[in-house]
Amino acid sequence: MATLTVTTTISSPAGDILSDALALNLSNAYALDGDVSMDLVEVSTGAGAGDAAMTLLIANSGRGTKSGILYLKNTGATGETITVYTDTGDDNTITLADEDFLTIKAGEFAIFPWAGTHDLWASTAAGAPKMEVGYFAESAA
Repeated sequence: MATLTVTTTISSPAGDILSDALALNLSNAYALDGDVSMDLVEVSTGAGAGDAAMTLLIANSGRGTKSGILYLKNTGATGETITVYTDTGDDNTITLADEDFLTIKAGEFAIFPWAGTHDLWASTAAGAPKMEVGYFAESAA
């Protein structure tokens, strides 16, 4: 069994972005069951409607709704923004206005716990950026 440790550090001297100095350091360790995957997915331009405009990043069905930690990184060029959507109805029909989850600009990344209950899809307005998708399954509690 492996352990994934995620650490976030945010700091700023007084007068930089806040009037007071900021020093925040958070760390969390997750016990993993060995189910790990890394993919590089090319995200399509949202030219159609609903899921026709989407690229599937990760599906819950192949994971048996196993929760885990997701790592997403937009490796695209400057100006290529990726919007991530969740299919809350699990019907492969995405309502773009209602199911957007997060937006990741070129070079940005996100690490967050994923319940594994809904598929995650992505779309971009321009270009064909690539999204690194890492999945780290947690051990049963």
